[in-house]
Amino acid sequence: MRSTSLALALVSSAIIAYQLSLMRILSLIQWHHLAFMIISVALLGFGASGTFLFLFRRTITKHFEVALFIALLACSLAMMLAPYALQVISFDLYLIIWDTRQIWLLFILCFVFFLPFFFGASAIGMTLMHYAEAVHSLYFANLIGSAIGGLVAIGLMFLLHPIDIPPAVALLAISAALVTIPLIRKKIGELHIVLKTVFATLVIGTFAMTILSWVFPLHLTMSEYKSLSKTLLLPDATTIQEKTSPMGVINVVQSSVLRYAPSLSLAFQGEIPTQLGVFVDGEWTGTIINQDQSKHIHFLDYTTSSLPYKLSNNPTVLVVGAGTGTETQLALQQEARQIAGIELNPQMVELIKDDFADETRGLYNRPTVEIMTGEARAFLSQTNRMFDIISIPLMEGFSASAAGMHSLFENYLFTVESFSLMFDRLTDSGFIAATVWMNHPPRHSMKLLSTLIEVLRRKEINSPALHLVGIRSWGSVTLMISKIPFPDETLQKIKTFCETNSFDPIFYPGLTEEHTNQYNQLEHDFLFDAARELLFENEKAFYEKYPFYVKPATDDQPYFSRFLKLQNIPAFFELLGKEFITFMDWGYVVLLATLTQVTGLSLLFIIIPLLFMKRKNIHDTSESQRPERHPVPTKSGSGSKPGNPVQMLNQVPQSGMAPQPLIQHDVVVKEGIASIHRSKTLRTFLYFSGLGFGFMFIEIVLIQKFILFLAHPIYAVSAVISGLLFFAGLGSWFSNRISTKIFRLSLVSIVVLGLLYGIVLDDVFSLLSSIPLWLKYTISLIIIAPLAFLMGMPFPTGIAALSKRASRFVPWAWGINGCSSVVGVVLATFVAIEFGFGVVIAVASLCYGIVYVVGNDF
Repeated sequence: MRSTSLALALVSSAIIAYQLSLMRILSLIQWHHLAFMIISVALLGFGASGTFLFLFRRTITKHFEVALFIALLACSLAMMLAPYALQVISFDLYLIIWDTRQIWLLFILCFVFFLPFFFGASAIGMTLMHYAEAVHSLYFANLIGSAIGGLVAIGLMFLLHPIDIPPAVALLAISAALVTIPLIRKKIGELHIVLKTVFATLVIGTFAMTILSWVFPLHLTMSEYKSLSKTLLLPDATTIQEKTSPMGVINVVQSSVLRYAPSLSLAFQGEIPTQLGVFVDGEWTGTIINQDQSKHIHFLDYTTSSLPYKLSNNPTVLVVGAGTGTETQLALQQEARQIAGIELNPQMVELIKDDFADETRGLYNRPTVEIMTGEARAFLSQTNRMFDIISIPLMEGFSASAAGMHSLFENYLFTVESFSLMFDRLTDSGFIAATVWMNHPPRHSMKLLSTLIEVLRRKEINSPALHLVGIRSWGSVTLMISKIPFPDETLQKIKTFCETNSFDPIFYPGLTEEHTNQYNQLEHDFLFDAARELLFENEKAFYEKYPFYVKPATDDQPYFSRFLKLQNIPAFFELLGKEFITFMDWGYVVLLATLTQVTGLSLLFIIIPLLFMKRKNIHDTSESQRPERHPVPTKSGSGSKPGNPVQMLNQVPQSGMAPQPLIQHDVVVKEGIASIHRSKTLRTFLYFSGLGFGFMFIEIVLIQKFILFLAHPIYAVSAVISGLLFFAGLGSWFSNRISTKIFRLSLVSIVVLGLLYGIVLDDVFSLLSSIPLWLKYTISLIIIAPLAFLMGMPFPTGIAALSKRASRFVPWAWGINGCSSVVGVVLATFVAIEFGFGVVIAVASLCYGIVYVVGNDF
């Protein structure tokens, strides 16, 4: 039993680590949406394993030890070989609209990645099915192993390139298989010498192939539509630096013709210097400007981003998203007195501060420059410093496709609450300046405009129009809001700046239509009209009629790059056909496609066992032949331990113990059994699907809530996933020792705590924002612990109860939980985008409420 528990923990650790490693690989060579799909494929493997175990349960039960070993060995072999499919299959997500062959290639890829999770989940499921009486301790091993796997994966991402991680993770699965060899030693001894040789070859071969995969690593091809692929096509382009971490793979590219001047003024007559291109996971991030060409750096003065520096003398500046240092360089050129920069990726800071310090002449090491690593919201919450200018530079890639690829990214920097926090850190004469790309029709700039206007309203500014300024070039839009109304002197400087650089004003106090759309002419100046409607007319009517979703992003719905309105898709396709691809939120489309696919497949995996149950006349042979149970006497003379939750969930009479009906008639008997069966089936479905949906919904919300508190997505993911699984494992282990009353109270507590966390966590985190990171992490685990501990109880309790009265339902229940989990992950994201995290947590509480109701007589 100990070796089985160890094998369970090892394979569970391997599965979660492998899932995270595949997500990193796909984020690198494709886009993060396929990484998101890996979660669905992984959980779908768990759902399919339930159907497989149900159909072959008798054979698996009879040869459990051999079946477990084969599943573990197959899991490790699939883990090692699956990534090579990316090397063989030339799939590209961006071509899927034009090339239908890509759909089939995607299907093949999903199937290949499905296999390691299917075999691993089958190993876990058959173990829980075979040792159902020990499910509490086995589920504990499963969850603890998964928690450790999450930490292992993140640790490996600091040490290894993403393509080198799967072989390392496969070693965990191989170790799990090796641990079970003593269980089948006797059966191995009975094999013919030829079969023994085959067996030894499989084991040694799998181990050797894993080692060789490091010697001959993968050579993966990045999508040709990613910025890095296109940049490497330039003459003499070469990668001169590469760094890897959980935040992504950083590449620095050098080319004699690489020049970058975002939305440069048409009036610029000088020379643009050559630069080094910097990419994260293949997407453009910025450039490193060689300070030896300082005579050419003044081109930065001819961008819309330089406007705020023309309006303030020797300002103190905060650069939010310091990146490669371009905005810092601009602030220095404009004689900023003091510059503070905040950058999320520590390796990006290291790149500029250390690796390219000579090229930048110590840009990040100068006395007037202070660069900090972390999440900007955390810094703004903790600091008491005030700034004359808070600048948010261009941060996303400049390709048309890249814009649609960010629709599922949670961006807490561009929410109303974030800009409100920045507003509070301005000096009396200070202002916020944010620059985004100009796309047509306007989307990013339009949402930024609506967000800044909402910030002014929330700050109870009497006349928001007096505090707003916006200008645009052919490629970018810069919007500014101030604490005080812009004075006439400042407005004149803005007019002069626009005239000198051929920029078009979008809005400033007193701007009339005849002074807009003069230099970079558009057929229709949507931004000018939008500013007037949002400020002076009916903003609700504007949001309804505008073809894209441009309502302000909030912390409850932090999807700044989500623009697609579902109801407008047919009209866009009718009007534009396949050209609609340039306006499409790819992330949202992939999300909806994934939701449709996993829902259909999950229903299929759930229904197949029901068809076999019906065909076999509903009876479970093992149960119908089972002798009548007699309660074990206790000291008090009563039956089994009173109030045990397993007993509570086991109130339906056994089919083999059903009392004789008053009317001895076959039809009545069959109808009665069928009625019991239908009721049993429905309760089983509701109980285990409720657990799957509820668990995943809560996990998704907690990750989002903790991103802001821990100031880094990696810290949030590691704390929530590992903490949730670890403490849920403890709850599973403890659940066998509680009474019915305590068990029912635990379900109620999950509902109450879930709703309470959704309401108060933001305020709690705000109060604790200034404490050190290590203390934040510790407090995070303490906060997660009680809810996770309670969430670990219902599943093993339900499996234990089911095994006592309907053992054939156990693999089906395992599959239902897996299928509802896979749908739950995708559905939770959809609900969050459409309705917000508050609704997600409410739905999660409803799911656990259903579990409470059906669990009472389950």
